Amino acid sequence: MRLREFLERFGALDDAAFRASFNHPFLLQEGKLKVEGGGPADRHVFLLRPAASGKVLVGRSPTADVSIPDQQVSSKHAELREQGGRWTIVDVGSTNGTLVDGKKLAPEAPQPLADGVPVRFGPDAAFMFLGAESLLPLVRRMQRRQGSDEGVRSGVLEAETEHSGLQVRRVREAARAAQGTGRVGVAALFLCCDGTDAMRVDAGKPIVIGRSPGHATMILPHSEVSRAHAEVLRSGNSVTVRDLGSANGTFLCGVRVGSTPVELPLGKALTVGPFTLVLQGPPSEAGMTVQVDVAALRGATGDLEATPLADVLQEVEAEQKTGVIEIFGEGVFGRVSFRAGQPCNAKTDEGKSGVAAIKALLLLKRGSFTLKDDVTAVGPRRIEQAFSDILLEDFLGS
Repeated sequence: MRLREFLERFGALDDAAFRASFNHPFLLQEGKLKVEGGGPADRHVFLLRPAASGKVLVGRSPTADVSIPDQQVSSKHAELREQGGRWTIVDVGSTNGTLVDGKKLAPEAPQPLADGVPVRFGPDAAFMFLGAESLLPLVRRMQRRQGSDEGVRSGVLEAETEHSGLQVRRVREAARAAQGTGRVGVAALFLCCDGTDAMRVDAGKPIVIGRSPGHATMILPHSEVSRAHAEVLRSGNSVTVRDLGSANGTFLCGVRVGSTPVELPLGKALTVGPFTLVLQGPPSEAGMTVQVDVAALRGATGDLEATPLADVLQEVEAEQKTGVIEIFGEGVFGRVSFRAGQPCNAKTDEGKSGVAAIKALLLLKRGSFTLKDDVTAVGPRRIEQAFSDILLEDFLGS
């Protein structure tokens, strides 16, 4: 069922009636942020009612109990099994795998499911396993957001609007229009590869990757690397990569790069021979150097000038995203983790943590950010406030 339809059908129930109506758990699809190519909420929610066998089949097939129209999902991908009120999940030999809390399951090996755990079928079909008690507050939050959006569209933004639904972005836009926008310098960027020194990527100064000191500026000594293999070039906050006619090719996220420059996003895996290179912000002086996990480099990047961090965090909350956002500003690197749209932890390389770190990062007007679906990096929740509460406090200056 579409999430929009679910809200229309069951959102009017009071809390007690909602809990009484559902005695089985749900799979709630994660929403996509605008920066990831998403738009209005068009997600799915599945009530998991097991058949007499106690099994719920997940797959691409229209006959599956949980049918996911995604080419990366196998026709018969996984089974959720219930026995005595306890649920497990089993990958039934899918092509692209099943992940629970960021860990890939071995085929035919049952894995217990806990309330609130992220589940992914293939690379893109991301869901949360939720009991009715856990889904209820998310339903109420989505209803508040819907109501607030309708108020904004009709030109109404009352001061007494409940703060968890306040369109902070609209207020911040008005404030910026009235006060002007501060500007800071261009963020420092580095090209990093394990076993070699990080190389700063400066505008107008191409970095040639290759095995020959006479032809390359970033030396990767290996027979699979050509003498002059690839070129990385920066212009402002935009960085591109192109292949220089190498024998074995240059690959960005597994896709071969040609001689025409293509964008090199922050945090994406660039493969040259046996080496993996990553574009990232400055290494931290306080022990926050990014640790690259190639399996967790999926995600999206953006420019803070075009997409303010406040907008991203509001969408993370609205779409119940789980993952990490890394922010690269002028002389500042920060990291914010979140689960089901709620902040878990935040740090900056200036030593700030928690809410203070988020507020410091919200001050950045220029720079870039990378969103990562790295569930394993989320950790326990150490921040009690919601993103919308923190954004409101930041706007009010408290």
